[in-house]
Amino acid sequence: MREETGRSPEDAATGAEDAPWRRYPHLDAAVEMEHAPVIADMERTWNEMIRVSQAGTAREQERARVVLAAYGRALELYRRLTDLRDQATCSPEPR
Repeated sequence: MREETGRSPEDAATGAEDAPWRRYPHLDAAVEMEHAPVIADMERTWNEMIRVSQAGTAREQERARVVLAAYGRALELYRRLTDLRDQATCSPEPR
């Protein structure tokens, strides 16, 4: 059962909501920057994994597909966050 905060009683009891792995400093920094180096690195890795998924051994191709799925999700999250950031900075001030 979850509390009204959306946290499970276990999380509340252990303080898991404050766990360091729940923070994403590189992603936070990337969202604040216009052209983040970490995103460029991810895109380079993405392109390399596409190459491996087409030309690697069967095992390499399978691993590349898994990596592509994970990187695809991370890049989509980044795009959504930057869109939200842009919407927030372009919206008019409340009166």
